[in-house]
Amino acid sequence: MTGHVNDRRSPPRRRPVVFTVLVFASSVPLWVLGSVVGRLPIPIDVPLSALQAFCPLLVAVILVRWDDGPGGARRLLRRLVDFGGPARWYLVALLLMPAVLTTSYLYLRLMGAEIPCWQVSPGTAALLCGALLTGAIGEEVGWSGYLIDALPRRWSALASALVVGTIWAVWHVVAWYAQSGHTLAWTTGQFVGSVAGRVLVVWLYNQVGGAVPIAVLHHAMINVSESLFPRYGSHYDPVSTAVILVLVAGAVTLLWGPRTLSSWWRSAAGSRSARRRHDG
Repeated sequence: MTGHVNDRRSPPRRRPVVFTVLVFASSVPLWVLGSVVGRLPIPIDVPLSALQAFCPLLVAVILVRWDDGPGGARRLLRRLVDFGGPARWYLVALLLMPAVLTTSYLYLRLMGAEIPCWQVSPGTAALLCGALLTGAIGEEVGWSGYLIDALPRRWSALASALVVGTIWAVWHVVAWYAQSGHTLAWTTGQFVGSVAGRVLVVWLYNQVGGAVPIAVLHHAMINVSESLFPRYGSHYDPVSTAVILVLVAGAVTLLWGPRTLSSWWRSAAGSRSARRRHDG
């Protein structure tokens, strides 16, 4: 088994380098506009350049339509409603990031940080969830539905996740550092956490046979959890969050294996044992 899940997710032609270059190129006007206009009119502190979330979707659709025709573009978009795999993994995708941020909250409180209790109006929280889910759709059609499947089949799932995670994090640096005014330490923590978070996205994605909705759900919960911590992201700490995400991603890699991120250690150990008996 290779680092990707199945052959049905690998159309005849995908161009990862072209996709990456076009995503960055199409984001440049939004970075420039964000420097001029400033923030989006929403409760959380988000620069206008966050609208770059829709660039991966647009680039993926354009490339697939160019290479595979209108039918290919429709098939790509239909993957947004292709809920494959066991339902329990969608529950994991829903709850994992709230658990990570809760752990970060408890750690910060234990270290003496003065952090208020969670206080966000339900109506505003619902609007934010809708907006952040929409943004996650814009990103994951590209990052998961196109790019992760476009990487070489000989690569392990972990290698693919680290490559996509690094690209993903670099793509966000302008919004994090240059336009949101975060410190270098904040940006570094967010960068590391994003790479580790992408490992978890690929892990979940591979558990359900490459179903894009689970990547969308987990991505949305990353943004929702950070943005509502505990009052519209007021005390969110990316450094402690990154440490937790690295530990979780490391545990996932050890338990499910770096090659596929989908083979539970017992089945992998059983396969190795069977091969040894056969060879003996």
